[in-house]
Parts: sequence; C-alpha cells; structure tokens
Amino acid sequence: MSVLIYMTDRNKDPNALLTISRLPAGSVVIIREYDARDREQFARSVRALCRVHRLYCVVAADYGLARRIRADGVHLPDHLLFSRPRSGLPVFSAACHGRRSLRRAQELAIPFVLVSPVFATTSHAGKQPLGIHRFARLTSGIRDRVIALGGVNARTVRPLRRLGIAGIAAIDAFNSATKG
Repeated sequence: MSVLIYMTDRNKDPNALLTISRLPAGSVVIIREYDARDREQFARSVRALCRVHRLYCVVAADYGLARRIRADGVHLPDHLLFSRPRSGLPVFSAACHGRRSLRRAQELAIPFVLVSPVFATTSHAGKQPLGIHRFARLTSGIRDRVIALGGVNARTVRPLRRLGIAGIAAIDAFNSATKG
C-alpha cells in the first residue's frame, strides 16, 4: 500500500489544515466540505498547503472549484459516476459502494476507486460495513486501483495490507485532533 488519502471533514477534524500539514509528502487530500459556506476559501487554503508540503489536492464533486483553485484532479462521489463525464481536469478517483459503480469506474478508466465502508465508521454510522472478506471478493482483480475507506485505522489496516490494495483513505486515522 502506498497511496494515503485524507478526506477533509471539519466537523470531525476541526484542525484539518494542521492534519494536512502533518501528512507525508506524496499523500492526497480530497476536499469534501460539500455544504460549507467557505468551501472555496477553505479549498484555496488546502491547495496552498498541499503545494508547500508536496501533496496532491483533489476536489470532490466540483469541476468548477477544482479548476479555479488549480487542483490536481476531481473525485467523483458514487452518484456522479453515472452522469455525463466532464472534461478539462483529470478524474483522480471515484467512490464505489458496489459492483455497478466499480464497473462504471472501470469503463471511465478512473485511476483509483475508494471502496467503502470496509469497516464500521462514524461517518456513515447506519451503513452496513463490507467486512474484510466481502471487500476482498468485491475488489478481486482490480486491487492495484483500490483504496479502502471506512473505519480504517492502525488496527484495521493490518488485514488490508495482506490484500495488496493500492492504499487507504480516512478522516479519523489522520485526524490531528486525536493525534495531539
């Protein structure tokens, strides 16, 4: 596993910029913050920080914002996989919650697929996690492009390493508020 992705969520990590500054070079930051009134200002701050720390900056679900801040790419939530793809910026990743969206991501040649939730997570408390065995079956044959998301932490990452996936994505695992 070599790809590390931090998903922003200032409700869970109010110190997101501090968390970003502590990520290892080459990590990816996906700016979510869908409903934040200051989304563009926050995105610009994230992009500037990513440049300083040699991180990749990706914007979720907003091609216009991604272009305005000169992001490295776009992340497509599951539901946007089935709308007409837009051009101009590379699609870096897509969220996939089942076989149908995984097939669509393959059709679109999207480099990385974030498959979730692998484990129980506070982000989607009511959603049934896949579990390691179902996750392994679902991602068989495409693991070089798979990013595990949902309940990934120091304890749950162990069985994922054995699967040979591309990487992990998380909020809490990188959260500066819990790291001190």
